[in-house]
Amino acid sequence: MRLSADDLRALARVIERIDDGKAPPRVGGPVGLFFRQYARFRREVAHVLARAGVATAADGHIQGADLGSIEMTPLSSVYTAIPNDLWGPVAHVPMVCEELVHVIDLTLWLNARAANEVDRLLSVDQVGAVRLAGSYRWHAPHRVTPGEASPEPAQTEVRWHDARCLKATADDLASPPHPLEYTIDFRLGPPGVKTFRSFVARYVPERTRVDVLPGRGARTLPIALELPRGSLRELRGGGLVMVLGFREPWDGDWTVVAADAVDKTTALAHALTWADFRLEVEGSPPLADADTLELTAALRAAGVAVSSVGAALDRATLVRCGLPAALAVARWLRART
Repeated sequence: MRLSADDLRALARVIERIDDGKAPPRVGGPVGLFFRQYARFRREVAHVLARAGVATAADGHIQGADLGSIEMTPLSSVYTAIPNDLWGPVAHVPMVCEELVHVIDLTLWLNARAANEVDRLLSVDQVGAVRLAGSYRWHAPHRVTPGEASPEPAQTEVRWHDARCLKATADDLASPPHPLEYTIDFRLGPPGVKTFRSFVARYVPERTRVDVLPGRGARTLPIALELPRGSLRELRGGGLVMVLGFREPWDGDWTVVAADAVDKTTALAHALTWADFRLEVEGSPPLADADTLELTAALRAAGVAVSSVGAALDRATLVRCGLPAALAVARWLRART
């Protein structure tokens, strides 16, 4: 099922009303099912946050002053401003936010001062990432509005290749994402409600598929995937590719946003980052030598033998920066997927 831009604008308004505590509309089919699931779990988030010691406002949002500062990088490689005469006064930008441990829907009400300032930083000044502190608003886990914050350029830009919160492997990619992990997106591919993941796979041209590499498990996951022609020129049968892809709640297939050929060392670095992020969400200590050996052995069993574990550790993203409240929500989400 494909949504038009008009369909998605209407759907976004419904999601925003559910975020504000309204009941989902009585709609049939897969869209209605998504609304009902989304509303059900949305009501539970306040209880999860309360157990973490974070209070939510009447409309379900959390004040940024109660959380801490966040830095966000546009998921698309180039920020494209959406003209107001076409899209109206609201813009949606998918952003990687490691502090909130999700790809979030940055919702910009462009008539507001802070939202306009964010839009100017991204579209005019073309900064790589934006920092928000103070009175921004977080609708856990996936939507942020600038509120009355004072946006400024961020110190660090997080590329999708490196983002911890995007990492996935064959161990978890087969399971459907949680309904609250989907975000509104008009920019990357056709308009839709999407959850994004990055994964490393072996290209199998004769079968028009890729085999997603494992994390701790021993098996790859074959999935049908249409790779961009540019990345195919760099690949041969058996070559490794890192993919940024998305799926929608009513479609089990993955769609490629971007893909780059990678080597075996990067494949292990991806697995190491994925494993350490999972440990962070669980509240466990960082990767130990035993974890590294297990991940290396799993890739070797899948036919990817890495010559230098040290080089993979150097490439891995092992700095933890998730905020406690966001980690509590992510832990609850993972327990239900």
